Amino acid sequence: MGLKTRCADLLLVAGVVTACLAAGESRRVSRLVALADAQGEVLHRAISRAGRTLAAGTLLDGDDLAWLRAGSPKRVSVLRQRQSSEELPLDNPALLGRVLSAGIVLEAESDQARPGRILDGAFVQRLRALNLGELRVSHREATVEGGLETVEIVWDLNEASANPTGLHLTECRLAQELTLPPILKPGTFLDAHTIERLAASGHAAVAVKIPVPFSLAGWGWRWVFVAGALLLLAGVWLKRGHSGAAADGQEISHVAALVDELLALEKGLDELDERAEHLDSAALQVAIDPLLTGPAYRFAEGREALRRAHGTEAYIAVMEAFARAERKLNRAWSAAVDGYPGEARRSLEAARLSAREAREAMPGTYEALHGG
Repeated sequence: MGLKTRCADLLLVAGVVTACLAAGESRRVSRLVALADAQGEVLHRAISRAGRTLAAGTLLDGDDLAWLRAGSPKRVSVLRQRQSSEELPLDNPALLGRVLSAGIVLEAESDQARPGRILDGAFVQRLRALNLGELRVSHREATVEGGLETVEIVWDLNEASANPTGLHLTECRLAQELTLPPILKPGTFLDAHTIERLAASGHAAVAVKIPVPFSLAGWGWRWVFVAGALLLLAGVWLKRGHSGAAADGQEISHVAALVDELLALEKGLDELDERAEHLDSAALQVAIDPLLTGPAYRFAEGREALRRAHGTEAYIAVMEAFARAERKLNRAWSAAVDGYPGEARRSLEAARLSAREAREAMPGTYEALHGG
């Protein structure tokens, strides 16, 4: 790996890390502000000093700021917004499109949980939220004979010490039928149908999250993000330059290989033409096989490199002649297999002439033949 590639990779990694850190900071619930600008802000974390404590959530006034200045801090961590949720009535049009800040039970609806249901973590949380005291469950226990048997027990959802030691509720299955009201999880999107369900369950208002508006001016790491983006762009530019050079070199190598295959095909046909008169059908078939499965096949497989390196016009000129040569070569093979050596020789001659046309149209064959 060259120095240029290593530098490009380093820039990309540094850019991604820097940009991600800066972007992550924009989503934090708190921000650092200068004490001079902290009037009316809500303290994020408690601060204790000299027998006095400012609790988290304190609305900072002048006395609080004076006390903070006495301790010499220049900045303080405050919440980005004073409250994270608000309660809105269901008939408020602003409720549409908001998300719930807490789970809500829909008492007017019911779900059936049947015996045998797996008690996963989400279902257990739902049971606890509904304040169910006890639950009949089943689990598998080893028998004295070395087998397994299903055992039913009553699980206390409120008193963990009353339950079997070493057994977790999520390892059990439900052993009774339950009728449970569904719960809308925190973060549920409130569309018209969900609001109707809430109203049908008797809810008049719900608590929803207050969206945090993005503020470029309040984003302390905005210039760090810009620096990360610039590092990314520089890394991409270096990477593309290196990849482009490598791709160009690779295309040149592929086209040179195609030239070699075309020259090998023409040479093989020339040599076969010189001795074709002395070969019978079986010998002709044996002689044609290596040309079809060798240079002709490899050239056809790699032909797209010609289009990428020299364009469509050169590609068409070469491939028209090559396709004729390939068809005639296949015809010669078929004639030899069918026992028509004369037809096979005529097709070989036509294939040889078409292969020469393809070679003459192929960019780079002159250099390959004359050494530069």
